[in-house]
Amino acid sequence: MSPNSNPNDDQRTTAELVAVALTETDEEIAWDAVRALHWRGGLDVLEHANQLTKSNCSRERRLGADLIGQLGIPDRTNPEQCKSILRGMLTADENAEVLRAVLVAISHQNDIDAIPLVIGFSTHPDSTVRHGVVLALSIHNGHEVPQAIETLIKLSNDSCEHVRDWATFGLGTQIEIDTQQIRDALADRLNDPDFDTRGEALVGLAKRNDLRAIAALKLELESDCIGCLAIEAAELIASNELYPLLVDLRGWWDIDIDLLERAIEASKN
Repeated sequence: MSPNSNPNDDQRTTAELVAVALTETDEEIAWDAVRALHWRGGLDVLEHANQLTKSNCSRERRLGADLIGQLGIPDRTNPEQCKSILRGMLTADENAEVLRAVLVAISHQNDIDAIPLVIGFSTHPDSTVRHGVVLALSIHNGHEVPQAIETLIKLSNDSCEHVRDWATFGLGTQIEIDTQQIRDALADRLNDPDFDTRGEALVGLAKRNDLRAIAALKLELESDCIGCLAIEAAELIASNELYPLLVDLRGWWDIDIDLLERAIEASKN
């Protein structure tokens, strides 16, 4: 099946699709099979996935989690059972790749009850697991749960830039809550050595109209490497202090001209 095919059109059996997902070396072809199973859903796929989660093979357990996380699109198959299976895997498995797969699967659920278990992995030595924690807490879960927000704040200061980036994105953009604690966590990332993390912090502060974003934006807009996030933040904060710097970009910044013009317009007055 080609990447542009409708997963509903796949005529292979569940067992055949599982075999492809497990053995295919081409990642896109393997994920075509996984997507077909997601869309197919149903008790047959759930049974196959559940058996995979009990395997002695970590690759099979990982696939089981991948399947259960989005089983049944758009109408989920036995969502409560799927949540229970994933929670059980978190308490039973020790393999880092499996744990990350389970956490990503949980990010596709609306499982508030999993949050305490998820938070327990926020100090895991493997950064891919900690990244999974960020996803599980910020994409669909825990938006208004204080413990989840506190954990995201801690992970926004993680040693791994990828974890910091996504935790900052979770705090700044994926939640609407506006507290001093969140603002301060975002402000702490304004000087982050990672380009994307800084950009997410700028957007998060600008969304909250925190004036600390302005001085940081001046530095970003005067640099020779300016990303879309900085321009997006400039549009949000709409400060006339940024107007001349934004106008100067017309001569060379061409990543998203419409975005730049909106930022200039917002900063006129």
